[in-house]
Amino acid sequence: MVLSALATTYTETVPNGNGAIPNTYPPVGGTMFVLIGQNGNIYYQFVNPSTQFEGFQNTGTPVAFRGNPFQLGPAQTLNCGPTACIDYFGGSIVEGYARLTARDGDSCVGNFDENDLTFEINGIPVTNFSGLPANSVERTSFNGITSLGFENCFRNQGTIETSTGWFDLTGVAGLLNNILTTGSTTPFVRDVDPDDNQWFFRDGNDATGTPEVAPGIEIIKTADVSSYSVVGDIINYSFEVTNVGSVTLNNITLTDTFLSGAISCPQTSLISAAVMTCTGQHVVNQQNIDNDIAFVNTAEVTANPTEGTLGDVSGTVTIPGPAANNTATLTKTPNILSNADLGDTITCTYAITNTGNITLDNVSISDAHNGAGSLSSVSNENLTNTSGLSVDATLDDGIIDNLSPGDSASFQTTYIVQQADIDAQVNITNTATLVATPKRGGITPPNASAAVGVVAASPVIVVTKTANNDVNVARGSDVTYTYTVTNNGNVTVSNITLNDAHNGFGTFPQPLNEVLLTDVPPFGDSNDGGTIANDGIWGVLSPGDQIQYSTVYTVTQADIDNLQ
Repeated sequence: MVLSALATTYTETVPNGNGAIPNTYPPVGGTMFVLIGQNGNIYYQFVNPSTQFEGFQNTGTPVAFRGNPFQLGPAQTLNCGPTACIDYFGGSIVEGYARLTARDGDSCVGNFDENDLTFEINGIPVTNFSGLPANSVERTSFNGITSLGFENCFRNQGTIETSTGWFDLTGVAGLLNNILTTGSTTPFVRDVDPDDNQWFFRDGNDATGTPEVAPGIEIIKTADVSSYSVVGDIINYSFEVTNVGSVTLNNITLTDTFLSGAISCPQTSLISAAVMTCTGQHVVNQQNIDNDIAFVNTAEVTANPTEGTLGDVSGTVTIPGPAANNTATLTKTPNILSNADLGDTITCTYAITNTGNITLDNVSISDAHNGAGSLSSVSNENLTNTSGLSVDATLDDGIIDNLSPGDSASFQTTYIVQQADIDAQVNITNTATLVATPKRGGITPPNASAAVGVVAASPVIVVTKTANNDVNVARGSDVTYTYTVTNNGNVTVSNITLNDAHNGFGTFPQPLNEVLLTDVPPFGDSNDGGTIANDGIWGVLSPGDQIQYSTVYTVTQADIDNLQ
């Protein structure tokens, strides 16, 4: 019987999001059990109100139900259709609820049986009739059409209304296992002070269908391979779908978000105990290999049972994949290999290829070198994206965001040859190393070295000498000699001194008054080394630079006599 004018759906909705009760069950009345298996199947059991106890517990009917505790209704055997209940529930019952309709419970605050009554199932206490969770009991008209409000107890009601409440059995120690083991349910009420209340458990209507409704389905998922190894591997899945319940299932749909395509089934309805095989396929992609060492994917099924609600049932299969093999190659190529001269720009190109099976994130290079100058930052990255999966969202930041297996990337750096490099007369050598983070596992970074030879040293010093008075000298005349020294070579010279041999009879001072004439850009590094000026020694003279010395000779009489 379906009632469409209900004031509330509370009594017809199983707690905790487990859907509606079967449409053959009345909105109020009787004793109902809803049991949920480990596999998600939901089982419903209903005891008709016409079969239940009524009256005082020691004098009511049926006589067999009298006592303390007294029995609410007949024991009801679990009936899971064509399947053994242990299999129907997937090995165990993990969640359970009972719905009870009772009038004149007299257990609300101030009623004479407050805190005196205990609801029991199979002899196991469930809960007291007083102080239940808020809004867990609904007061309605006898047919359930008119709601009269909610409370947390079964009250003293008289003859115009009844109460229906849900009891959560999940947390009652040992109860769900007892129900599965005994294969039946028997409800009782125990009273601390028995036989002081007249009970009415016959309000409401009987069910219009079978008392046991077991909508159930089973999925056994298999694959044609036991493992996978590379992108492009094809895995064919089979799904054996069996209606293990007691009602017909319509509009059956299987979904598996892991699969590349849709699942194909030969039919959309299964009667009780019927079986069909569905198929699906998955093509292994790079993301599968990056993220999972094993496929543990789940197929889910939806269907509309003719009675009740189909639970969340799924089938899984595990297929291991390949271990992470993180490898890469790195090459380094400079545009100049030898005879690098002052001011030359050496451009190095670095090529990286992901030769492993896992995507590499944040791919770049680091480079250590022995040059006297500074290496530029890594830039000018270029991506060879043959897989279509590699990503470089920001250009010229020196980083490839994701480099998939088989794809390549290149980078560049620049270096300007310094005078100190020419002076050192050693190769400009640097070693590049891959920097990357694999999606899964670790990596031994490859490296690559390159050596650039500099031009050979060619030291050339040119000296010129001038005098301010070289004719018609007289005794006591001063002759100033000026010496200009030019570094015409390609290497720096240092600790420069100048000696001048003469045949004069007077004292000829060694060159003094050294000064720097030119300091050719861009280096500007010729200097006197911080020594005391006018000592005749010049500290450092770079290529192209000039220094000047000067000295004064005073003509003697002997020099004049020697000329005659």
